[in-house]
Amino acid sequence: MTDMPTLAATLRATSEMLKTVRNMVVQSGHLHEMLDIDTLVNVAQVEAERRAVIMEVTSSRRQISPRDDRVP
Repeated sequence: MTDMPTLAATLRATSEMLKTVRNMVVQSGHLHEMLDIDTLVNVAQVEAERRAVIMEVTSSRRQISPRDDRVP
């Protein structure tokens, strides 16, 4: 079985790919004609990053839960 990346890592990679797509649109010189697409890609990029942060914060809170019975 292969090691699968975490969902947060997948979301971060997705955000980076979407950032690349946005840069390609800008560099193409057709931003005005593709403004609707650029806007949608931006929304997807921001949402992927937002969810990655939520997942990481939630995961780190679980690791330091005050209800944890383990003794350090």
